[in-house]
Amino acid sequence: MTQRRELEKEKLKTKILDTACKLLRKGSYEQLSIRKIAKKIDYSPTMLYTYFKSKADIMYHIVERLFGRMMDRFKTLDLTDVDKSMRQGLRIYIETALEYPDEYRLVFSSSESISKEDPCDYLNQDSLNFAAFQVLQSAIQSGMDADIYVKADAMLAAQSAWASLHGLCILLIQNPLFPWKDREELIARHIDILVAGLKGGQK
Repeated sequence: MTQRRELEKEKLKTKILDTACKLLRKGSYEQLSIRKIAKKIDYSPTMLYTYFKSKADIMYHIVERLFGRMMDRFKTLDLTDVDKSMRQGLRIYIETALEYPDEYRLVFSSSESISKEDPCDYLNQDSLNFAAFQVLQSAIQSGMDADIYVKADAMLAAQSAWASLHGLCILLIQNPLFPWKDREELIARHIDILVAGLKGGQK
């Protein structure tokens, strides 16, 4: 009975998060409310507050769900080969963002508003969001330690690489009508450029 109840709870949590995503596609984070989500799924606002303490908490869990998927995929990385695992990791980030474009766009388009509302929770160092960034930073540091990548500030290099990755993802998501070259070729080329940069311009 307890297991069944837990499954029902998880289903309702998923329904709440999915509904919030749908509402956010049509409006801004500021326009979102617990009451609107509750009305959409025919539950009372009081019921939703037993699962999430605020709309910022709902958004936090949307972020965690997205980066949780990414972290699960990172577990498949071949850590015996630094360069190969770097390329795999960069591709996982891009492909996850493009597989869940609405969630990815929402995460970053709403971050400023959420941070002002609940700065302690959003992007905290215990989040999966931050953990995903640490995977990138750790991979870069490993490459530097192995003399595969140019020795430098690993944090700075990771932030630069992430900014570049994010730029590609958000451009592909928000500008689908731009005359892009073949998507696979573009992603492969972008990864080549990033890795070459880490190597100091060498392929």
